[in-house]
This record gives sequence, C-alpha cells and structure tokens, in this order.
Amino acid sequence: MAVFVVGFWILDVANNMLQWSCRALLADISDSDMKKMRTANALFSFFMAVGNVLGYAAGSLKGLHKIFPFTTTKACDIYCANLKSCFFISICLLLVLTVLALTAVKEKPYDKNAMGTGAAGGAMFGEIFLSFQQLKKPMWNSFSNMLELGGVVRVLIV
Repeated sequence: MAVFVVGFWILDVANNMLQWSCRALLADISDSDMKKMRTANALFSFFMAVGNVLGYAAGSLKGLHKIFPFTTTKACDIYCANLKSCFFISICLLLVLTVLALTAVKEKPYDKNAMGTGAAGGAMFGEIFLSFQQLKKPMWNSFSNMLELGGVVRVLIV
C-alpha cells in the first residue's frame, strides 16, 4: 500500500510539473497579446477539465482491474484494484507522451558564443538576474501565480 501512496505522490508531482511548463509555454507563445493569452488559458483549462472528467469516469468503471489482474489481492478489493489500474494507465500514458515529446521536438544545439562571455564562477548568477530583468509581462504573471500557489501550499502544510 505504501508503494502506491508514494507512486501517487510522484505522479501528482509529475502532473504539476507538466502543468507549470505548459503554462510557461503558453505565456511564451502569447507574448504580450492578451487576447491570445485569454484563448490559450481557456483552452488549457478546458482540456484540464476534460482530463479530470475522464479520470473520474475511468475510476468508476467496475471492470478496469481486469486489464491488470495483479492489482487484485486479498488486501485490495475491486475498487482498490480499479484505482491501482487507473494509476498504471496514467503512468503509462505519461511515459508515452514524454517519450513522444522528447523524440519529436528538436532543440537547437547549445552555442557558447550566443550566450556571451563572462568570467567563470559568479558570472552565472549575473546572467540569471539579467534574464529576470528581460522577462516580459506574461512571464512575470506566470511567475507571480507560481509564488502565490507556493504560499497557499505552505499555509496548507503548516
């Protein structure tokens, strides 16, 4: 049982990491156009809602545990086995989509000269602060939302 609790926690963290990177991508694509940003956030929210409904619907299926027969044990009845099966399906789906994204998206190779030259050591922090100064408004909005969510999570933990 502890393995599935830890597995659920890891899956939840992976899901949250995926959502934040998608929101950052939407902010990058939208740039400063508020109409594009509204549309992008609406579509993102719509597909999140569809995913939530499908997830809850999959959890209510009674025969889902038959796909993974090893999930049914003496300590775990049909409903518990269905929940485990949902976790396995979501893990498999996440792995397939991650592999698909990693193989389909081609990144530009790193070029040292494009980043500029600087002294070794402390220059890295200077470049980080410089990049914060050059952020556009949509990225600051996303960053502030992330900080607000972190504050809510910290309050809930304490």
